[in-house]
Amino acid sequence: MEVNARVAMTRRIAAKCLRASLVVKLCAISLSTLLLCCSSDALQPDSAAPRDSAARDSTPDVPADLAPSDLPRPDQRSPDLKSWPDLGPNRPYQNIEHLTDGALKTALYNLVTNHSSLGYDAAKGAIFTIAGGGIDVVGGVIECIYTGITAAPDGTTAPGTFNTEHSWPKSEGADKEPATSDLNHLFPSDSSANSYRGNLPYGDTSCVSAGSCSWSIGGSAIGPVVGGADKVFMVRPSRRGDIARAHFYFSVRYQLSIPQAEEKWLRIWNLTDAPDQREIDRAGAIEGVQNKRNPFVDRPDFVEQIGDF
Repeated sequence: MEVNARVAMTRRIAAKCLRASLVVKLCAISLSTLLLCCSSDALQPDSAAPRDSAARDSTPDVPADLAPSDLPRPDQRSPDLKSWPDLGPNRPYQNIEHLTDGALKTALYNLVTNHSSLGYDAAKGAIFTIAGGGIDVVGGVIECIYTGITAAPDGTTAPGTFNTEHSWPKSEGADKEPATSDLNHLFPSDSSANSYRGNLPYGDTSCVSAGSCSWSIGGSAIGPVVGGADKVFMVRPSRRGDIARAHFYFSVRYQLSIPQAEEKWLRIWNLTDAPDQREIDRAGAIEGVQNKRNPFVDRPDFVEQIGDF
């Protein structure tokens, strides 16, 4: 049987399935058999259900130098995370994974609100010094979220040249408790990098290849946004997903909007830098002291189910 004939027969069987619900199971078996025989190239895009306009509008423009095949699936989590059942009040994801947009944001808000706030000084202590090895002490060193520069813990909350970065700037809504001390958006940073970032929005810049950055260390850089003139802070590739998911968390937790121009890049960063074991372990350690975790670390695919932050 020719491929085109099989495709035609497949479509006829699908039509019959829609009209006769009593034979759905039989039709499904027939469809599966025929589809296995068909070449994958024979099924044209018009055979798939079209995405709704809201989903199209929420998809960010991918830079020209980033091919679609380079983007990982948003649900590329560790095997352990993929098989997680409902594990208590902080991770009942199976109960909400069918939700989208505002309904999903509300469900996630209900999960993360009312965390155990430590206060800013104690939060910094948790990052750098708790129990002789803070949340961000990995392999005996502390690493700057932006530059990769490291420092040895010294029992203080400012070892070497380090201090604490609010990835969501204080001036834009992180200036009061419990937001100021929420560990899900606080990161250790070299003080110089922290100062250079200030309250700049996140985004991609082509200044590195052009040699025109006003600041650049370790893969992070400051320059004009790709395709525009506004200045942005580009986070190094290995940690940009961490920052994106911290922003999505903060937006949901404190019900604050992310500017569309910035959100576009954060969505791309969420896809191109999936959670690694370091980020997953950090989320667990934060849950250990705040009793709430960042759900987007567990389920980065939830970002794609929300059209607008």
